Amino acid sequence: MGQYTHLGSWNILNIRYDIGDKWSVFAEGQVRSLHFYDWFHYHEYKAGIIWHNRPGMHIALGMGDYDTYKEVILLHPKTTTNSGYGLN
Repeated sequence: MGQYTHLGSWNILNIRYDIGDKWSVFAEGQVRSLHFYDWFHYHEYKAGIIWHNRPGMHIALGMGDYDTYKEVILLHPKTTTNSGYGLN
């Protein structure tokens, strides 16, 4: 079976809030579907904090979660939940 033939959707919401000159926080959510706003098969959310230590350079620490679902059975993830954290 090749590519899925229906028009899907990919939605992203990204928010960033500056706390003074050196700090900011961010949050992002994503949802993807195989059919236009139906048959959702992927979701993701993450949030974190950013330190702007000098112009053009920053350090970020964030955490999040994402799940991908089977294309036919949309009730159970393909794999276990993939949670992560990191230092960028």
